[in-house]
Amino acid sequence: MSKTHIDIDDDLLAQVAAITGTTTKRDTVEAALRTTLRQERRRAAAERLITRGESGYFAPLLQEHPEATGEDTEAPGTDGRTQGAA
Repeated sequence: MSKTHIDIDDDLLAQVAAITGTTTKRDTVEAALRTTLRQERRRAAAERLITRGESGYFAPLLQEHPEATGEDTEAPGTDGRTQGAA
């Protein structure tokens, strides 16, 4: 761990501390850094999923499970129940 001297906007730090529930400047800065890393990792993972989806990577799964597309796969007026069932 290194020791660094930086000037930080006190109001900004207080706002982030209120959001993160931290009580020290160090904990607040570390929480903000961790949050930034998690956010970037999620963005990169989403980008990889989008790229795979556009390449057809998930096509076999969608063929096996058409309900996964979120599109209505039943014929209009059907609800999946057997006719005549009470």
